[in-house]
Amino acid sequence: MPKIKISSKSFFVKLIITDLTVQLVCVLGFSAAISICAYFADIKMELVYNTAYLILAAAAFLSALFVAARVKSHGLLVGIFCQIPLMLYVCISYFAQPQNAVHLLIKLAVLIVFGAVGGAVGINKKKKYKVK
Repeated sequence: MPKIKISSKSFFVKLIITDLTVQLVCVLGFSAAISICAYFADIKMELVYNTAYLILAAAAFLSALFVAARVKSHGLLVGIFCQIPLMLYVCISYFAQPQNAVHLLIKLAVLIVFGAVGGAVGINKKKKYKVK
């Protein structure tokens, strides 16, 4: 398997900053949007807890999409490696407030699957769109 070619250390740092920024904005933004909707619509808390899967899936997909579009090779691998900060966040939050271990495994699986899909889509995404 050929190696992933990263031109310089500054490019690698930019990828990490892009990844962390997109993940932070997605998690905070989607969490705020869902909490506001739950507040005004008076949704039960059991349903709100399950939206964590949706938030993690969106954050994983979008961060992998942006990073893989810059790397331009090995989309699945890049997409999965982009999820390391979110995986650490999920594990730390699990150990801070222990829940069922099945939920932890499902969240990690969601991160891996949506990260890989986002990486594959990011590589195959066209930069220019022609409008007639």
